[in-house]
Amino acid sequence: VYEFMTAEQQEFRKRFPDYVKDLPLHSFLDAESFKIEGYFVGQNVGSIVMRVSDKSGTYVVKSILETKKLETECVFLKKWQEAGASTLRVLDFIKPTEAFPIACTIFEYIPEDTTEDRLESEDKDVWLSTYEDLGRNLALMHKTKGRGYGEVVDIEKLKGKHSSFSREQSSYFIPNLFENLLNAKLILEEDFLLVKKAIEIIDKDIKSGTWPTLLHNDAGIHNTFGILKIK
Repeated sequence: VYEFMTAEQQEFRKRFPDYVKDLPLHSFLDAESFKIEGYFVGQNVGSIVMRVSDKSGTYVVKSILETKKLETECVFLKKWQEAGASTLRVLDFIKPTEAFPIACTIFEYIPEDTTEDRLESEDKDVWLSTYEDLGRNLALMHKTKGRGYGEVVDIEKLKGKHSSFSREQSSYFIPNLFENLLNAKLILEEDFLLVKKAIEIIDKDIKSGTWPTLLHNDAGIHNTFGILKIK
């Protein structure tokens, strides 16, 4: 629990340990042998992630306050897997109820370090083959298509919030954004023109028939496991 979090986020995190003890009552996990082995408390503060076990195995449980965001993640992972990409398997998704007021996803547990950690002691040839593997997976993931752009607002139809790519990009431009950057000499006038040109190029490509893709948003070796076959 950090001070920069909203009051709602802080309350959610403080009460989470009490709620999650009842997870077996609302999932496939065995209640008698259920054990919380520990929380992952690294750089990630966007979600609560923990390792649990029961008599059948070891699993990873993830939870965030925003139910739809977690459910969307599960749908994306399943769609990527259907497209042939090597992704984390979703074993269960629990929607919040009055009896269990938190959303949780139960994932398979990967007994591997992250790809980034594994590569620290490897030579350049392994680095190259690993990035090639990552590229192949991304190409497969990008075969999955949706409608619209930006945050998913309709999970069943995989529909994004914005009707066009340019509208999505404009939504990120806070008032006076470029003016402030120019005045602070953080960008030049020609940089601003390049941004506009890049958006126009992508918009033109989209109008030629390119469909929106289900993107990972933070794809990289820090978000994958293993090196022989990354997941």
